[in-house]
Amino acid sequence: MELHGPNSDSFEMRVIGYHSAPSSDDRDSNRLRVYTRASFDGHAWTVIHPILQTWEILELAEWLDALATSSPPKPDLKFLEPNVSVQVERWSEERMLLRVCFERDHRPVWLEAKSAPGEVFVELECTPEELKEWAADLRQQIEKFPLRGSRAAKNPASH
Repeated sequence: MELHGPNSDSFEMRVIGYHSAPSSDDRDSNRLRVYTRASFDGHAWTVIHPILQTWEILELAEWLDALATSSPPKPDLKFLEPNVSVQVERWSEERMLLRVCFERDHRPVWLEAKSAPGEVFVELECTPEELKEWAADLRQQIEKFPLRGSRAAKNPASH
């Protein structure tokens, strides 16, 4: 699903697949290759990189659903790999302004030398319906890539 901001910013995220074969290490087994496409200041870039765990996709979906119905108890969502994070800049019952921040391997090459950490982001203006659609889209994508290893054993609903 692609989301847009109040200016030319946009963001899209797709789960491509597992990064590696199952192993005894839950982090390695559940690391996902994720495609992101973003546009910022009239420039677009795409990245495919193993940045999220299966449970982090589910956590993002839950956070988006919660955000669609009430003011966020948790204003930002950070992940194990600090390449992408999401934060709430402004919240109301009708519209939310989210900021998706890019670090490390997700920073566009053309901005790398010009910006300090935390300065590369897109802003997305979303309705509650769009947040619910994004959450549903993430859940649908992750159905193809269920939790593996000991985390799957602890969460039988993920199979």
